[in-house]
Amino acid sequence: MQPLSVLLAFAAIATTMAIDTASASDTFKAPLNPDVTKFPSGKRLVAYYANWGTYKNPNYPGHPDNNGPPYENYQPADLPIKLLTDVTYAFYTIANKTTETMSEVPVSNDNFSDFEQQFNSKNSDNPSIHSVSPPDAPGQAYYGNFGQFMKLRKAGNKFNFGLAIGGWTGSTYFSSAMRTPELFVDGIMDVLKQYPGLFNRVDIDWEYVQDTPEDNYGNGNEASPDDPANFAKFLEILRNRLDAAGLTKFEITGCVTPNPARMTALPFPAMIKYLDYFNVMTYDFKSSAWGDEISGPHSNVYTVEPYAHFSVDLAVKAYLGYGVPASKINIGVAMYSQVFGNTTGINQPTNGPGSDSYNTQCPSGNCDYSQIPLAGSTEYWDSASKSSYTYNPTTMDLLAYDSVYAVYEKCQYVWDHGLAGIIAWEASNDVRDSKNRRSCLRHEQMLVKGSAT
Repeated sequence: MQPLSVLLAFAAIATTMAIDTASASDTFKAPLNPDVTKFPSGKRLVAYYANWGTYKNPNYPGHPDNNGPPYENYQPADLPIKLLTDVTYAFYTIANKTTETMSEVPVSNDNFSDFEQQFNSKNSDNPSIHSVSPPDAPGQAYYGNFGQFMKLRKAGNKFNFGLAIGGWTGSTYFSSAMRTPELFVDGIMDVLKQYPGLFNRVDIDWEYVQDTPEDNYGNGNEASPDDPANFAKFLEILRNRLDAAGLTKFEITGCVTPNPARMTALPFPAMIKYLDYFNVMTYDFKSSAWGDEISGPHSNVYTVEPYAHFSVDLAVKAYLGYGVPASKINIGVAMYSQVFGNTTGINQPTNGPGSDSYNTQCPSGNCDYSQIPLAGSTEYWDSASKSSYTYNPTTMDLLAYDSVYAVYEKCQYVWDHGLAGIIAWEASNDVRDSKNRRSCLRHEQMLVKGSAT
């Protein structure tokens, strides 16, 4: 293993392609969502924007009602928008059936962040309102992050904007929702009507489509033998409803497992027909915090036994084997760490959730990429699995993550195998200055250039 002593550098570019506007229809009485923007290389660089970025500063304890100090967190305007082809907004979740809704429907999990918070002018003396330029105006149709992304659109930025529904903690009621797919589609269409012209993609992040609860990673999410068939029906209904509304170019994407053993329940014929892209979550392969006993990478490109069983390559080949076109596959970049505690290095015994020092600096259990390397740690490159990690011999913590070296290898893999592009989780974890040589998003934009070399 060799230290990462030299960082890669690639020039940033801006892309300019027109966004068309779909024609009106009887279903939508307001302007429709823009057509999907096409970029010269045909590759997609999708950055997830998490709505909790609003509160990300560790000195700020959450919602303004908590009376925290003034904050400077990660807002939509902080995105290096000209480097991206796509932004996916995470997350809308699924409401449990109530007497009011009568069915499981997609809903905001944070009204304040999504569409209520107001953004004031620069140098505002009100610390409870974010400062941006131009500021929000009285009487806007909606505020919050959605309002800010609409401003980015109106400013002439060319990007595709998707709404992610579900997520790891938001998939609890997916199985129930799929029992009445027409009603769930109604809910999605209602969101699109509420925010006309904002979204041109919906990202179904069901973690995970399985036919038995015990196969669902033990996270407590519902599962039913009917889930695969219900999911297939849902995709068909959603596509038909979008087309009938005049949204023929509106995209449907799905987040899917990287584990071949978990793919067997997926309804591939329907998914291949109706999904525009398979977003393969090629990260979180392992961590000693979850009980893994051998240290290794969590987002590596290639399989190397015994310490790196799962990999990008293993997942991609499995999906290709099920008939998924390479041009529909996006692979994931992890701009955060997984920890391996009490270990002497890579491919060594490990146990526990990491040292007290690690968990103090990274209280969520994961370090943001922008925090890495932690003090006392050295960065290393594993040339066999094509992955990065740091090691601190004092705390005995090994942190696995994606560096710019790993980004280069993944971009090269996309080009070599004719894949669609990359999804990056998530934007606020990256180095804030996209011109910084350590910025992952800066290096990922090589996809848009048309070459990874």
